Amino acid sequence: VTKTAPYLVFLALSTRRATEVKRLNSMRHAFSMFDWDDDATILSLKKLLLRCAFAPQFLRSAEGRRFLSFLFTLHPGTTRDLMAIVRNQIPVARKSILAHYGDVLFRAWRCAGGECLHEIER
Repeated sequence: VTKTAPYLVFLALSTRRATEVKRLNSMRHAFSMFDWDDDATILSLKKLLLRCAFAPQFLRSAEGRRFLSFLFTLHPGTTRDLMAIVRNQIPVARKSILAHYGDVLFRAWRCAGGECLHEIER
């Protein structure tokens, strides 16, 4: 799982195909097994996941938006970084992209709890 998950994220980002995004979404719960508190081991995976937040293939597909909303519930630090990306996109993004971000944030808000929910609402 430690090598498969980053590979699938890289594949979904590089190929830009909806099938790869769907495959990644189907195994999204494997990301819960990583140690998100250890920055040294999780840094490269975290960078890949943050790139997903503004990748068009993730925002266009329903599976990609589900995956992004799941990322908001993983760890408060990741939620904070994802919220910063969304806030930076607001002034420059098209209306359709903003609607997709709204969908992602609503799903994340509905599913999140504890510190992640606090970061979303902040």
